[in-house]
Amino acid sequence: TNGYTDKVDGWLRRRLVPVRSRIIATTVLSDNMMRDLMPKGYMLSETRKLHYYYRPSPDGRRILFGGRDGTIMGDPSWPTQSLRRALVDIFPVLEDVEISHSWFGHVAMNRDMIPRIFSKGGVRYAAGYCGSGVVWARWSGQKAAQQVLGLDQGQSALDFRPPRAVPFFNGTPWFMPGVFAWLKLQDRRQALRRARTGDAPPKRPPSS
Repeated sequence: TNGYTDKVDGWLRRRLVPVRSRIIATTVLSDNMMRDLMPKGYMLSETRKLHYYYRPSPDGRRILFGGRDGTIMGDPSWPTQSLRRALVDIFPVLEDVEISHSWFGHVAMNRDMIPRIFSKGGVRYAAGYCGSGVVWARWSGQKAAQQVLGLDQGQSALDFRPPRAVPFFNGTPWFMPGVFAWLKLQDRRQALRRARTGDAPPKRPPSS
């Protein structure tokens, strides 16, 4: 159940913090613009604490742009607008391009940020993918199933003790706005340090 664990498993719920990850999609872009902005068609990411990640859509006609949402309930419009501003900051040429889609889902974070396979009360768990579920969910789920069957190939480097419980947490991540504010502050401090040392990366990519 990972980021969607509910009260059915209260023990696990106290150990996995659901964090919203949101993605926006541009309207269809011209072939020339897609080649200029993402010539190699790679998935890209950043090194900031609150980093963004982006890639061409599977059909190569849009840019998909994602980041942490920062909200814990409802579906307000400001996270979409915030992502759009970040998109334009990286690709200024998209200033007048519309956003066609915006959606979010929950990823499950734990205290040491390590995906894992573990057991508790006769139940085998594979959980806590920390935003990398596409990579780890199928792999660790297969390993957990092999372990249940007693197969040697079920051994995995992801075999750990259960994650520790998060203090004062019962499933509602009330503290996430404060966490996001702290991470934003760290990013600002890092940007100021780079500016003072002359090591600041260019704010906008050079035009092709």
